[in-house]
Amino acid sequence: VIATHLTELVKNHAAEILTRGEIKHLVDNLDESSKTIVTEVLTDMLTYADLQKVLQNLLMEKVSIKDLETILEVLGDYGRKTKDTEVLTEYVRNALNRSICKDYIEDKNKIYVITLDPKMEDMITNSLQKMDDGNSLLNIDPRVLKNVVKGITTALEKLVSAGHVAPIVLCSPSIRSHISRFMRPQMPSVVVLSYNEISPGINVEAVGSAELSA
Repeated sequence: VIATHLTELVKNHAAEILTRGEIKHLVDNLDESSKTIVTEVLTDMLTYADLQKVLQNLLMEKVSIKDLETILEVLGDYGRKTKDTEVLTEYVRNALNRSICKDYIEDKNKIYVITLDPKMEDMITNSLQKMDDGNSLLNIDPRVLKNVVKGITTALEKLVSAGHVAPIVLCSPSIRSHISRFMRPQMPSVVVLSYNEISPGINVEAVGSAELSA
């Protein structure tokens, strides 16, 4: 029981305890065949601090970083185009879609989710504000955001009460990380997937839609 508790504790706080020294150790332990991509990414494109932020973003949402080679390859593909670690994280998640989805597959190769009402999704999308550093900020009235959280929470509670494996929100890629960020304090177990992260061959069934509460 103690071992199980400690394992869960480490999982829940993995992002906080991942140091650059540990990342250097993980990178050094990659196969010799991976050294070229390591040199390309961490010498010519990004820093260890950038890689740390991407890995922390993944761990924060309980995405495994075991496939470090794939993660580095994706960063190599997009690291010259953007230094925005939030955007890079989304590219990596897309590449890891099969491993992300496997934990949530139920009968008949299906994932059960809730979606967002088009009005809610459009409102969140239109609230994104591009910053000078290239990052996107969700600029939304706190009272409106409270209603958004309430609407999503209500829909997710119905999903969980129906006996499905996880409270999963499916939404467009541009708002996925923002929804995850403002929903986790309310519901730490929430899983937010984008349409790009559903791997081929997996069926999706939406069992509800989140709407703005009155």
